[in-house]
Order: sequence, then structure tokens, then C-alpha cells
Amino acid sequence: MAMSNERGFTMISTMVAIILLSIGLIALSATGAGVVRAHTAAGGRSSALAIARAHLEALRTQPTQDLDSEDPLRVNGEGIADGTGAYVRSVEVIDVTHNLKQVAVRVAYPRSNLPVELVTLAFSGAY
Repeated sequence: MAMSNERGFTMISTMVAIILLSIGLIALSATGAGVVRAHTAAGGRSSALAIARAHLEALRTQPTQDLDSEDPLRVNGEGIADGTGAYVRSVEVIDVTHNLKQVAVRVAYPRSNLPVELVTLAFSGAY
């Protein structure tokens, strides 16, 4: 029998190429899903940070002696109290000395185990 001098791809080489292409596409789609999850988490964290910052600024306008801890409260994306809000805001006020208080605002946001926390010191009295 004489060998033919045909050129082209064999069925096995074509199947190997298809399998490698499939593995690459699966890896690419998994990466895309991870990017979407990271983007969503960053958006939630950004909103939580804005809520915490706005509430901390509101607290800083109050007289230091009136600052007090607040129980966890559900708020919407704008920081307004809402029983169905996706964010949970709480405030902890600790007396450091007789005229100095530490104020911590925490905002928990969806799909995260760690809340955003902003801490400041409030001083009352003369320097």
C-alpha cells in the first residue's frame, strides 16, 4: 500500500485544539464573573462609606456632651432610616476622658462580612 501525500489536520489534532479552546473560554468566563462580583462589592462598599461619612459629619455638628451611642438601624442607600434598607448603621460613643469622646460609625452592607467603620474624636471645652 502506498502512503498518500495528503496535507491537513488530523481528527485528533482538531479535537485537542477544540478542548484547549474550551478550557480557555471557561477560564475567561470565570474571570468575568469574578470581575462582576468585585465590581458589585466595591459599589456596596462605596455606598456604605458615603452613608458612614454623612452620618459622622451630622454627628460632628452636635454638641459633644449630647453625643450618645445608637442601636443598629436599617437605612437605605442614602442613609435615611428605612425598615427594609439594605444597610445597617450603628454608632458607638466611648468617653475617653471627661471632655473627650471617641465616636465610631459602622455601616454593614450587603454581601460583606466586614462593615465600613469611621472613627473620630470629639473634644468639648477649652483647649
